[in-house]
Amino acid sequence: MKRVFCLLSILLTLCSSAQDNPANDTISLARNSAYSKKFGEADRLLTLYNAHNNDVNALRLHAQVLYWMKDFKEAKNIYERALYSFPENANVKLEYGRLLYQLQKFYKAGKLLNDYLATDSSNVEAHQMLAYINLWTGHMTNAKKEAVWIKNHEPENNEAAYILNQVAFYTAPYIKLQGLIYSDDQPIQRQGFEPEAGVYKSWWLSPYIKTSLNNFDADKQYKTSWTEFGNKISLAPAKLQIESSIGYFQGSNFNGDITWKVKLTQKISSSVSLDASTEKAPYQYTLASIKTPFLYQLSEAGLSLDNKNHWLGRIAFHNQGFDDGNNCYTAYLWLLAPIIHKNDFSIKAGYAFSYANSEWNTFQPKQPIAMPLVLNKEVDGIYEPYFTPNEQTIHSLLASVYIPFSKTAGFSSNLNAGISAHASQPDLVVSRNGVGPLFIKKTYEDFQYNPIDFSSELHFKLSSNLFFNANYNCKSLIFFKAHTVNVQLKYLFTHA
Repeated sequence: MKRVFCLLSILLTLCSSAQDNPANDTISLARNSAYSKKFGEADRLLTLYNAHNNDVNALRLHAQVLYWMKDFKEAKNIYERALYSFPENANVKLEYGRLLYQLQKFYKAGKLLNDYLATDSSNVEAHQMLAYINLWTGHMTNAKKEAVWIKNHEPENNEAAYILNQVAFYTAPYIKLQGLIYSDDQPIQRQGFEPEAGVYKSWWLSPYIKTSLNNFDADKQYKTSWTEFGNKISLAPAKLQIESSIGYFQGSNFNGDITWKVKLTQKISSSVSLDASTEKAPYQYTLASIKTPFLYQLSEAGLSLDNKNHWLGRIAFHNQGFDDGNNCYTAYLWLLAPIIHKNDFSIKAGYAFSYANSEWNTFQPKQPIAMPLVLNKEVDGIYEPYFTPNEQTIHSLLASVYIPFSKTAGFSSNLNAGISAHASQPDLVVSRNGVGPLFIKKTYEDFQYNPIDFSSELHFKLSSNLFFNANYNCKSLIFFKAHTVNVQLKYLFTHA
């Protein structure tokens, strides 16, 4: 409806201009073509006219026609010309700001809309667009200010009420309690409790604290604790988010050490973002690392896709660095395409690929070694102290489904099913050179397998402040098979 009013406004202005200048047949024809939705003809006429004239209303009409033709690039060019030629024209600022807002070019849209409001501070639409821009770019104080203004001038405005609710949701202090039970066939049993609390204060201050308390059963009981203090900074003009944290990890057989993390996320467009992160974190995935904990360096850089047409994807490089100088690296990509999307119900399908390798392999004999050694007999082995992939290549099919039960409950499920996976798998065998002593030799053979990673989640909004999630995950990988059950309760201390 707003677009129709915009067109009518332009048409009325042009109509009065045509009455003042009856010879202006080109504008009259273009106006009638636009009114009849013959946008191609209107574009042709206005292109010819604007090539030799500098009429602000003709430029506005041309930009609007191009917008309906979905030629956004050329519409922006026309508005730029109009803005350059008529820098004080409030209508150009409003219409160009509206176009950029719809294209999610929020920084420039916000500047134009603020300039427009300096001329006409009573325009509710402009205030509403600014409220959403501030909401979506993390400037909650400004979003609330704009929404309150709208509410004061239009008490029944539903958009203002929605924005105020969203601001209250995102800025409310929260506490989150999470419990998990984990089991794999190495065998490792784990019970974990993870409390977290945080609050949004401003674009540069969103502090949080979280602790992970774990009890492992790996031939006997081992305990670990990991506490992190973090903060998030959102630089909206630069479309950059910075997350950092510092923490302390300690556990059985480990006196403790400092952990840290830095992550940068750069928005490239409305659909694509680039991120890079590095952190010093505890490694807790093998029997040896549970019995004798240690820290490792984890780094990743990637490009992510999340667009309004519900396509999702990522391509990234991931590296694990260890104090002994070894590195395990993985390159991966995946893409999910929408198959069905209707009323929040969605089904997606896609493809994933990954390649993983390490500088050297850590597979070694289990201790103690069964004696006596027998020539050509296989010896039981174990990855110690960490797992190392060896020329591992995986092709997978992906599936994702989301089913909304109601406005307050839903179910999601995700499947990553390997259809072709190969790895150079190590084996240990008793060998001998000539008549020399027996020794354990590491050999490699091509191993084919079908990894599976499946997860399902139920989520409930128990009240306006209280949220509950329950998640189940199972993995069948080259290294182990594992099951995880996770439950989470989150409470928001909302405020008006």
